[in-house]
Amino acid sequence: MNGAEVKNCYNIGIVENQGSVIGNISGSVYSSSKINNCYFSKEICDLNGYGQTNDTTTIEVIDKSISYMKTSSFVNDLNKDEEVFVISGSLNNGYPVLKWQVE
Repeated sequence: MNGAEVKNCYNIGIVENQGSVIGNISGSVYSSSKINNCYFSKEICDLNGYGQTNDTTTIEVIDKSISYMKTSSFVNDLNKDEEVFVISGSLNNGYPVLKWQVE
């Protein structure tokens, strides 16, 4: 990803490239890209959250447990800038969903 910004997100899966696991949030981060306040779980994929990078990027990816990712505290972490995520027990196996999905 070049010149992109990803913020306030989480992934409970993996990022693959042609069958090879290369990250949790992003595979490659280049050219003034930013990843801020993004979460993943090493319980699912034991990587550091992203693949290749260069020195002009800003990266804040945080490992959390799967059980923590289903709590209201995690929703507060995600909603750092504005209220976007909520927990709905009937959707997404207890993981946060976007607020508009339950309105």
